[in-house]
Amino acid sequence: MNKIDTIKIRELPLLPDILLHLNRVLHSKSVTIDAVNTIIEKDPALTAKILKLANSSYYGLSYLVGTLKKAITVLGFNTIRNLAVTVSVSGVFTRNPHRSIDVQELWHHSIGCAIASKSLLSKKDPVIQEKAFMCGILHDIGKIIIFLNLPEDTKKILDKIRGNKFLTQSEAERELLGFDHSDLGSFIAEKWHFPKELACSISLHHNPEQFASFTDKLENRNEAETLIYSVYAGNQIAKAMALGTSSDPLVSNINPVTWEKLGITEKNLPSILLKIKENFRDVIDSWNM
Repeated sequence: MNKIDTIKIRELPLLPDILLHLNRVLHSKSVTIDAVNTIIEKDPALTAKILKLANSSYYGLSYLVGTLKKAITVLGFNTIRNLAVTVSVSGVFTRNPHRSIDVQELWHHSIGCAIASKSLLSKKDPVIQEKAFMCGILHDIGKIIIFLNLPEDTKKILDKIRGNKFLTQSEAERELLGFDHSDLGSFIAEKWHFPKELACSISLHHNPEQFASFTDKLENRNEAETLIYSVYAGNQIAKAMALGTSSDPLVSNINPVTWEKLGITEKNLPSILLKIKENFRDVIDSWNM
């Protein structure tokens, strides 16, 4: 990441110590519900917000979850981490000072990408579904850091893509900065102690085909590839369906190879897209973020 270092990104967002601790603990195969509960309950405000999101219609629980420990038991470690990080990352998005960028709409786009990425894996294990959600939430975190640190370059980047409807934001960033928001987002994910496959999915969410030549060590390459393709497709679906508004409006055609990688057919895609739209509305209405 030397290119990022040389541009002197000064202000990397910090996750609360509680969430950094949570990330480290969840790396352990011997993690317990009590251990996770003890970490999170130290922050009453975060606990309250997690409970609010856990009881939203998106998760479809048939009864009210009144305690954090019960929420962890019912929803699982990965979902609870997703909710905790979602609450924290939403605060990062609200810090952007650029009037030319609607940060709330960009945040909604990230939520839309997360929902779409998870929904595309609805036939797969719930654990990888939750990982896909997290990848979707964080896929554009690099944009916000560029906006915060490099306001003049941000204006040039946005002017470039507005002046050329065939130019992507990533291409404009690489031309002006020498790296793009995917590179920076991956860098941040590693700084936050997220699993390597999550950082990989952020890095390649515009270019999933490059995974074939990706040589970094990963615990599970098949899982990592699935996450990359789900976030790639989820991002394009979120833009095409106007789930929030990306700062990069260009929508790419999704290569048929993607559907093969995800195990999705032309027959079942329409029902998945409908569910994505419904879930997005539920989340925006009930999470109030």
